[in-house]
Amino acid sequence: MMLDRETNPIDEYVRSLRTRLHGPVRLLDDLLAEARDGLWDAAADHRDAGLEPRLAQRRAVAEFGPVRPIAAAYQTEIAARSARTLAMRTLGCALVLLAGGDLVWRGSPWAGTPPPSGYQLVSMGVSGLWLSTAVLALACAGALAWTARRPAAGGGWLARVTGYGLAAALTATLLCGLLLWAWSLRLWPAALAWPPMLVGMLVLTAGYGWLASGVRNCLRAAR
Repeated sequence: MMLDRETNPIDEYVRSLRTRLHGPVRLLDDLLAEARDGLWDAAADHRDAGLEPRLAQRRAVAEFGPVRPIAAAYQTEIAARSARTLAMRTLGCALVLLAGGDLVWRGSPWAGTPPPSGYQLVSMGVSGLWLSTAVLALACAGALAWTARRPAAGGGWLARVTGYGLAAALTATLLCGLLLWAWSLRLWPAALAWPPMLVGMLVLTAGYGWLASGVRNCLRAAR
């Protein structure tokens, strides 16, 4: 006999749980789907043991736990996963930029023209910021992985630290990068028509958009 899934204690419980959670929709859906499937499996076991369907569903819900503490635990998990995603995105983008940032200038007509010393300092500063951001992202990812294996350590506060810390670091790289880009155009106006430069700008814009989405998801989940 199939359990009735229309207006039942399990779906009511999951809906109540959903109203208390915030974060990336896909992640929420995955966690709630796991919870719902687990509840239905437990209800099926109770039904096989002789309980009538609705009572079996209520027993499964009661064993799962009250909504408030379960929602708090789920929210911590959502925040930690969102923070890990942001950290890995940031690390990946930082490594790509550090490894290939100079490729857009290779072969350009002005490649042999030495820039002013101030420009070189700003360029080194941007590289240093990205290197520091990569180190921070790696440290955050490692700390989040450590707390994931130790639930008692809690991951909510670390998710907030990751979100705000990487948001600040990425903002610094963006502002300094814009300064360097504007200075480059002033020194070499033809750079605006240099194909590798245009491709690099598009890739960088897409990358920052991807990172901004990660920051938003992380901070929303960790609030």
